[in-house]
Amino acid sequence: MSIPELFAVNDEGETANRLRNDASTICGVPVEEQVPMRSARLEEGKLYRGAVASFVYTDRLRGIPSTGIELIPDASIGGEENHAYTYWF
Repeated sequence: MSIPELFAVNDEGETANRLRNDASTICGVPVEEQVPMRSARLEEGKLYRGAVASFVYTDRLRGIPSTGIELIPDASIGGEENHAYTYWF
């Protein structure tokens, strides 16, 4: 089993501009509450928090601005054909 992934998207589900790596730190999630990089480090019963950071260019003519978040679940749960993406706008 792997950890679900979160992506910044626009309102049509296209991948938006995204800051990687330190997004949770930039957004103020304490290190001890951040989702670990490897599923082997997950602890049962522990609440984890994460963040997705996006950005816009000053001229707004480049890139894809974020208007929502897409959650991509672990495809091994229920098989590839049975999982659905979840969006928050």
